[in-house]
Order: sequence, then structure tokens, then C-alpha cells
Amino acid sequence: MAIPRFIQMGMPLPPLKPMAQSRRGVVLEAQVRPR
Repeated sequence: MAIPRFIQMGMPLPPLKPMAQSRRGVVLEAQVRPR
């Protein structure tokens, strides 16, 4: 899938539900919220 526009714009991340489906979303989540 194409990269969401909000990621390209660097805006705050929306709910992680849709992002969890994307591999890149998981990587971004790890960077923003390190466990």
C-alpha cells in the first residue's frame, strides 16, 4: 500500500489500528513508542 500522507507530512500518528496492518507503520510505531 502507498505510504499514508500524514507520515510524509510528519504529522502526529493517528490510531495505531490501521498502522498495525502496515509493516512500515509498525516500524514507525517502534520509533515513536519504544518498548
